[in-house]
Amino acid sequence: MKNVLLFCLISLGFVAVNAQISRLENFDVNVLLKNDRILNNYMKCLLDKGPCTNDGRDLKKHLPEALETICGQCTPKQKKDTKQLINHLETKKPQIFSEVRAKYDPNGERLRAFKSLQI
Repeated sequence: MKNVLLFCLISLGFVAVNAQISRLENFDVNVLLKNDRILNNYMKCLLDKGPCTNDGRDLKKHLPEALETICGQCTPKQKKDTKQLINHLETKKPQIFSEVRAKYDPNGERLRAFKSLQI
């Protein structure tokens, strides 16, 4: 259940708006996985604990839509990358993972829907 929320959160960053999809389609998730500073900055942005980059602002802006549509605009690559990032967060950054989950899906309602999402 925990993995599903972060999947949505990160996927949203990749599909903020149609104009950004192609730019973000080429995003290398490994950059985040290998660089704690960058990853932590994105998470601080999401949690209103730090400043946001343009991409971070897009992520925050479009996150509610992604949660509502169960990542309906995500490409297969974005879904795969998101799952990889979620696994990393859950195992390597459990505190951040918990905070993001608590803020964006406190009742777990959207997570249940994401469990059936095929990747």
